[in-house]
Amino acid sequence: MAKAEEGTKIDFLGGNNESRIGGNSLLIEHTEENEGVKRVMIDLGALFPPEWTNQDSIIPDVRPYLGFKDKPAEKPVEALFISHCHEDHIGGLVHLARAGYKMPEIYTSPYTKELLKTAFKEGRVSEENQPKVNVLKAGETVDIADNIHVTPFNVSHSTVGAMGFHVLTTLRGRVCAGIVNPGDYRLGESKVGPGFDETSFERFLKDKTITHVLLDSTSSDGTDEYLVDFENAVANTLEQVNKHQDKQVISAVISRSIQNMAIDLETARQSGRTVFIDGYWAKLAFTALQRNGIHDYDDIVYKSEDLKHANAKAYLDKYPRGERYIIPSGAFAESKKGMKSGLYKMSEQQKVMLDKDGKIKGKSQTGHPDFTIDALTLVLARQRCIEAINGKQVRAMYNRLAALGATIVENRSGNNTGKFETALMQRTGHAVRSETKKFIEMIVNNRKNSSKLVFIPIHGDVHQLANTAKVVREAGGEPSVCYNADQIKVWAGGTKKLEQKPLEEQRWIAVQSEALAGYAGSANQYTYTLVDKDFAKVEDLMVVRDSNETGREIQNYFSKKLEKAQDDEENYYVPSRKEFRVMKEKLSRKKKKKLAKQMMSGTDIATGLKNKNDGR
Repeated sequence: MAKAEEGTKIDFLGGNNESRIGGNSLLIEHTEENEGVKRVMIDLGALFPPEWTNQDSIIPDVRPYLGFKDKPAEKPVEALFISHCHEDHIGGLVHLARAGYKMPEIYTSPYTKELLKTAFKEGRVSEENQPKVNVLKAGETVDIADNIHVTPFNVSHSTVGAMGFHVLTTLRGRVCAGIVNPGDYRLGESKVGPGFDETSFERFLKDKTITHVLLDSTSSDGTDEYLVDFENAVANTLEQVNKHQDKQVISAVISRSIQNMAIDLETARQSGRTVFIDGYWAKLAFTALQRNGIHDYDDIVYKSEDLKHANAKAYLDKYPRGERYIIPSGAFAESKKGMKSGLYKMSEQQKVMLDKDGKIKGKSQTGHPDFTIDALTLVLARQRCIEAINGKQVRAMYNRLAALGATIVENRSGNNTGKFETALMQRTGHAVRSETKKFIEMIVNNRKNSSKLVFIPIHGDVHQLANTAKVVREAGGEPSVCYNADQIKVWAGGTKKLEQKPLEEQRWIAVQSEALAGYAGSANQYTYTLVDKDFAKVEDLMVVRDSNETGREIQNYFSKKLEKAQDDEENYYVPSRKEFRVMKEKLSRKKKKKLAKQMMSGTDIATGLKNKNDGR
């Protein structure tokens, strides 16, 4: 047996994708002759699949690093460090734990631990298969072995408790590599919980040897034009709310992006409104905040002491429109069967029934069970529409909401639709170009050593990674672009690519619940299928245990229906337009002309539903 080569390697397991976002995970492997091989993993997330696949998640195939039942891992991992609680950083962990794979001990921040506990519960991960989760504090070093040391530092992001990590490896007592992975980060303070502090970070760097720096690439094309701090985000949002004092406010957020939800909470406080949190995971995220005691918004959230049982009808009866502030799920127009988001359901109320005279006779079975959209609704579209995450569905959803009479205000960004009014109400949770340059500068000027630095873009598609490499060059640094399945050897002053597989060879695990209900649903069985990078061609089948603890072969869910589903997504249309065309053909010429005029004004549906539902 050949002797393993000594030194430190980085394996890019997921996150440096060809065309989509998510599935973030990387492995740091260190070998020393007398100590053997030690591995640490940073993050284990899920990728957001195309809607047409009808899959709940896509996760990297990391099975060689995990045990299964009584079978030990082929390449065991000593510890798993989690940077924050977003699905693209923890989703794979939850799915694989539920499937029966054994996780190493986890290290993360207090808030992320709370969300992980919730995710294990909601994901029906058995107690015996839940890994031990250790709480980390910034600056507290974890000695994985005598030659691997991991030290976290606080960063700011759209969620709470986000962390970056410094990983130091040594060979016979001498430094081998010093790797900085900030995870998802931006500069500036966090409103809720700890965040990035420039002075603290520079102090953190003073005794750190750093040879390689990983850089978040998600917003690598972003500019300072669209940056806004918390106070100004609230002020700009409040200005829009005050323009429409008689309207109910609806603002969808990514459920675990608490920093963004805080903008809504503070705006509601200053405008004298009471918040109703409608999104399932948004409620869980807020409850985790309460358990951590790191916020003061209980007084403005309806039934904050018992969010699970907050009754929407009672809320609507108690508060008039000008006092309502509703936070649903649906910032990315999630719309799979069985797990449609709140805002998406609201937009579907446009599917109404008309009688022979063209009068509305009530909603169909679609639509939100409680909240109705009409001309007395202000919708704050604060989340930037990301093309790789249901971009077409998001635009169609807001078109439907506007057709119902709602006023739509988009967050000002580089890809606005041009159809709606805009205001700068929220910034990206990721570093833009100027922040990446400043982050590089801080490391260069404050680290302990002076050897050559190498900067590696992560967390992005090929275009975003290339943008970050360009920023590095502009800052006078040396970039090294790596993709999923690449393996590099790193040391002070150098980098060598050991293995570089084409993206076509990377395999993913597609996850689908039998009820397509996600974590919050009632399904007890999940399918796990190995797919290629395009999520269409099945290479082989993966065997996992079912609820009876026995292995079962997973059925191939990819069929000819996928071809039609993909075509539907590429040629996305607003369903209600087609429905209205059919219904309008049944009306007399006079009625058709009247209805068309009302539709152009955007008041026909809104007025009808308002009258029928007493303005609710």
